[in-house]
Amino acid sequence: MTLALPTESRARIDLAAAFRWAARLDWHESIANHFSVAVSADRCSFLLNPNGRHFSRVRASELLLLDARDESALARPDAPDPTAWHLHAQLHRRLPHARCILHTHMPHATALCCLEDFEFLMLDQNACRYHRRIAYDRHFDGMALDAAEGARVAALLGEGKSVLMMGNHGVLVIGASVAEAFDDLYYLERAARVQILALSTGRTPAVIPEEVAARTCAQWFSYPGDALELAQLDRLQALVELGPGRNEEAHAEAQALLSALDTGVGFRAEKIAFARAAFSTWFSARKWQNWGADPDVYRGILASHVAAVRFAVERLAKG
Repeated sequence: MTLALPTESRARIDLAAAFRWAARLDWHESIANHFSVAVSADRCSFLLNPNGRHFSRVRASELLLLDARDESALARPDAPDPTAWHLHAQLHRRLPHARCILHTHMPHATALCCLEDFEFLMLDQNACRYHRRIAYDRHFDGMALDAAEGARVAALLGEGKSVLMMGNHGVLVIGASVAEAFDDLYYLERAARVQILALSTGRTPAVIPEEVAARTCAQWFSYPGDALELAQLDRLQALVELGPGRNEEAHAEAQALLSALDTGVGFRAEKIAFARAAFSTWFSARKWQNWGADPDVYRGILASHVAAVRFAVERLAKG
C-alpha cells in the first residue's frame, strides 16, 4: 500500500505525541535517544527532536526541520545532537523505507541486545511479527559521531529489515509513518519482555517452528481491517477504561499530550489518532467524575466519545 505523504504539520503532531508516549511507557533516556520523520518525497527533509529536550516535554512546534544533505547542520544555533544527526541523516538519505526512524534504549529489548550472539526468539505471537525482519549490529564501537558510522548502520538495514538490534546499545525501528514505526516499537518491547521473563526461568524456551513463525508474521500484515487504526482504537479504549481513582493521572497525561498539539502549527486534524486519544482521555476523566465508577455504563459511552472527540479536534484545528 502506498501511503500519502503527511503534511509537515501533521508529521510534527504525530512525532511529538510519539515522544510523549515513549516517555509515558518509560522508553527514554531523559534528553537522549531520538526520533525523526521525513516530510519530503526524497526523505532528505526531516523532523528531529531538539537537543537537550526531555521526551516528556517535546512540542510539535520545536521539532527541528533539517536537510540530510546540509553539512552545516551541526553549526546552526539550534544544532541537533551530533549522534542523532549522523545516524538519522544517513538513514533517511540511504534507505527508501526509512520515512520514520525511532531509536530508543527500551529496557527489555536493550537487555536482549546485551546478550552475546543473541537472536530474537520466536517465542510468542508478538515475536513472530518480527520474523526475518530484524538485523543485528553486534559490534558496539562507541557513539555515532561521524557520517561513516551512520552509513555503516544504514547498510545493515537492507530490504525486508525494519528493526535493528544494536549490540550493547539499544534498538532502532524504521517505518513508512510514525504510526507504523511506533506500533512496531510497541510490540517489539512487549515481545522482548516475554523473552526476558521466559529466559529468566532457566528452562529451555519452546521456540515456535520456522514455518509457523513465517505464517504468523504474514498474518500480522494481512489481518482483516486496518490494523494500525484498530491498534490506535484499542489504546484509546484502554485509556477510557482507566478505572476509578486515576482521574487526576488521566487528566495530567491528557494535558501533556494536548500540549504537543500546539495549534500554532496550523495543522489539519481530521484523522490524527494521537489527538483523538488525548482528547478522549480528557473527556474520560471528566465523565468518570460526573457519572460514577460503573464500568459497564462507562464503556457504553465510548462510541459517543469518539464522535465528540473527532468534532472537537476538527474545531480546534480550524482555530
